[in-house]
Amino acid sequence: DEARSTCPRGEFFVGDIISFSPERRYDLVLALHVFVHLVEDADWEKALDVVTSSLNPDGLFLLRDPLPAERERVNVHVLTRSRAEYESALSARGLQFTDEASHEQLSHAHTVRWKSFGEETAAP
Repeated sequence: DEARSTCPRGEFFVGDIISFSPERRYDLVLALHVFVHLVEDADWEKALDVVTSSLNPDGLFLLRDPLPAERERVNVHVLTRSRAEYESALSARGLQFTDEASHEQLSHAHTVRWKSFGEETAAP
């Protein structure tokens, strides 16, 4: 409700990303500390499929998660994957890394942007 009041023209969804099936494509998909909670690789892969199939051609995927040099199991419900893992998985789905920013207040988190170029992206 807070997001809707701040951005009334935006579309917001609350639910399970694994089973999300959008009715249309979007210019921007934003994931804030979502993917670290997908500790099973199959769930992580499915969520990436959902993201890439939800993007318009030339759409952006913004991810805010920790990106350590190596995969790290933080606890039972948090698994951080490396930037290299994301780059490999997303480039296989037709997205290209564009830029990254660290955050002073969230020193462990990065915002990373991938862009879909040209053709429609589709889940493999």
